[in-house]
Amino acid sequence: MNKKFGSVLVSVCAVLFLFAGCGQINALENAAKLATNYDITATLDYENKTLDATENVRYINTSKNELNELKFHLYPNAFRADADTYKAVNETQKPRAYPNGFSEGHITINKVTITGKEIDFAITGEDENILTVPLDSVLRPNSYVDVIIEFDLLIPNCNHRFGYGENTLNLGNWYPIACVFEDGEFATDGYSPNGDPFYSDISNYNVKIAYPSTLKMASTGTVLESTTSTATTTSTINARAVRDFALVFSEKYEVSTATVGNTTINYYYYDDTNAAAHLQTAVDALTTFNEMIGEYPYTILNVAKANFLQGGMEYPNLVYISDEVDVDSEYNNVIIHEIAHQWWYGVVGNN
Repeated sequence: MNKKFGSVLVSVCAVLFLFAGCGQINALENAAKLATNYDITATLDYENKTLDATENVRYINTSKNELNELKFHLYPNAFRADADTYKAVNETQKPRAYPNGFSEGHITINKVTITGKEIDFAITGEDENILTVPLDSVLRPNSYVDVIIEFDLLIPNCNHRFGYGENTLNLGNWYPIACVFEDGEFATDGYSPNGDPFYSDISNYNVKIAYPSTLKMASTGTVLESTTSTATTTSTINARAVRDFALVFSEKYEVSTATVGNTTINYYYYDDTNAAAHLQTAVDALTTFNEMIGEYPYTILNVAKANFLQGGMEYPNLVYISDEVDVDSEYNNVIIHEIAHQWWYGVVGNN
């Protein structure tokens, strides 16, 4: 994979604060002031494994170019039945990813609006993996435009970043996310079943999601409020200066909590007789990396056991730990590995 370091907004500052001692929290807060904002309102239909959402993206042009269009990744379309070039699962992984047989997943864009006007958008890319939004007027450097995207998801029965299994429903890489603009063009690289193919700018997120009250949720960011009415819980979540936003839900979750400095660590688990020891592994990992690399600049870190065909997966403030890892020493190794990604990919971006 091409290791081109430096996402557009914060990599230089991140390197400076990590290695020259400037304040991590201040560096990310400064980045947040210049970042694109995502406001997402969503409803999860757990029974039918679908999700309806509206996303308001205040996109800030931080480049030196004038833009006539915007492009967004549609990563869930890698789970389509006819995905070919950019499929989510390779042939050797299919039996573990789809234990009940292949299950379709996708994202459907229903409407795109700019300043009250419906836009004739296009679904482009070799595997319908890019949303192209033409702009009515040129977006100049240091200017912004508000783009409202209405979409829905079909969530596959798949033990993957985006999918559900016997124990969890995972929403990773689930919404239209702006392609990074660099070197005079948008980076539109597709999904890959191997490695970590995602590349995105630091952004701010405000997410309001409704889901059945029988579920517990772990997510990127801080839950500002949760209210329950009849059988539905609605949570409002805020995340500043992060590269992505992910969630995981389960009816089985128990939660253990610890604190390291200014950070609360929550361990979401099921079927774990060593839960206290695994929480301590997360505590030890965060403590060690704070000393070795630089203080973790967020106040929340969620470690969540999940249905996932590989060892684990990192997202900002949230890591998945696969319930297929049945050797305790390896389970601890995965926790440590995924927490390290909070700095490398998280704070310091790489393509």
